[in-house]
Amino acid sequence: MGNQSSPALGRQLIVPSCSELEMKEKYRIVTESLKTVETQITALLGEGKAVQEHLLSLLCKELEALNKIDGKAPIDEALKQATLLLGSRFHSDAQSGLSLLCSGHILQASIMQRDMIEVVVLIQYLQLHPKEADAFMKAKSLRQRKRFSLPKVWKTIPNGQSYKDQFDIASASAHPSSVGLGSALRPERKADTKLFIGPFYQPFPTVMVFQAIIASTLETVVLLHKWYKSSAAWLLNPNELKILKEAILAHLTHLRSEAEKQDSKLEDTLLFLKGRSPEQVEAMWNKMNENETVTCLPKE
Repeated sequence: MGNQSSPALGRQLIVPSCSELEMKEKYRIVTESLKTVETQITALLGEGKAVQEHLLSLLCKELEALNKIDGKAPIDEALKQATLLLGSRFHSDAQSGLSLLCSGHILQASIMQRDMIEVVVLIQYLQLHPKEADAFMKAKSLRQRKRFSLPKVWKTIPNGQSYKDQFDIASASAHPSSVGLGSALRPERKADTKLFIGPFYQPFPTVMVFQAIIASTLETVVLLHKWYKSSAAWLLNPNELKILKEAILAHLTHLRSEAEKQDSKLEDTLLFLKGRSPEQVEAMWNKMNENETVTCLPKE
């Protein structure tokens, strides 16, 4: 291809031909139609997307019920306001993460997932330490806010190590490091490597991030349900929650199986394992081979 003039810039741009790019550049640039990617992801997730949207509607109803509770026992005003703000942030994260994921932006969805993990940890922390709610709401300086960061509080909650591990994995991709930038690569058994300028369709990473988003959302719904069920008329009963959880677990198992069929060699799994220690990689592979979920769903 020859030189092209850009009227807007008032100068000439030299655009190499495709053959020149393939010969000279390390990566082969690949773009995919947004409409095509969205159709593929919607087909892959199936009813899972509708289930996640249902969970988000339940979370909204719980927050509305919580907002109607007077700031007295069993919840004071500071704890109530902190929970409402955290719940609202979680809802926005989960909704944004789902939209990004369904649009083929896996890395950006995982960044939302990272924030969701931290919010869930904070909700649990304040449940266990309600007197800290006032300090949390008044924290302004960096030093004051750091008191409530996940690295500071994870040891004080049940399954804290699991949350920290999930947070660390998501954090590795959240920053523009070699690990995070690698999320745009799709290794193949070819001489060249594809560099995807999103959106793009990668079944296994898509399912892994979706699994984390829906598991965190279910966990938050269960947390609020258990915490305030004696103080408000929730629209859920224990049996409904149990049925919902079982349906989600079954669907996630199906999704993993389907993603593996579509991406049998699992090259994309490497994107989630880069930067991890050999022991962590081995543990994650073992869990995947046993068809277990990497993230923790809430226990009964």
